[in-house]
Amino acid sequence: MKGPPLQPGHLQNGTGPTFEEVGSGPSQTLNGWGDVEQFFGRFDDQQWAAIQRERSKRMEEQKKMFADRKLCLVLDLDHTLLNSANVFAEIEPMHDEMLKKKDEQDREKSHRHLFRFPHMCMWTKLWPGIWEFLKKASKLYELHLYTMGNKLYATEMAKVLDPKGVWY
Repeated sequence: MKGPPLQPGHLQNGTGPTFEEVGSGPSQTLNGWGDVEQFFGRFDDQQWAAIQRERSKRMEEQKKMFADRKLCLVLDLDHTLLNSANVFAEIEPMHDEMLKKKDEQDREKSHRHLFRFPHMCMWTKLWPGIWEFLKKASKLYELHLYTMGNKLYATEMAKVLDPKGVWY
């Protein structure tokens, strides 16, 4: 179900209400960039409300970022902050035993670099200097993680990098 296209001048000249002036109706623009609805067609009331909530959340995050005088820094997990062996089978048995011993020795350390995830059949090794980098970067930037992995993987890696939930 597509609706009629928006007025061309609306997008070209950037006129229209600001985000704060926007009501809940789908035909109003959100900012000077115009209404993105033309790209996605019409939404039902529930979908539109969800979109509006997400937009409001993003605007609040942006306002907080500006108030904190920080820029957004997106950090790639894989081969940048850490390396993961996707399955235990990728590791030679001799090396697997060595890794298990190292994991047991370091388990109580607050800033260890080696992690075993039996539920994902995976080993992960953090890059040297990661803790100091994250500490310094978090003072200058709002940190976000990026991965091509699935949500379970991303969540587990975020817990490893930020176990107290301070940086992300």
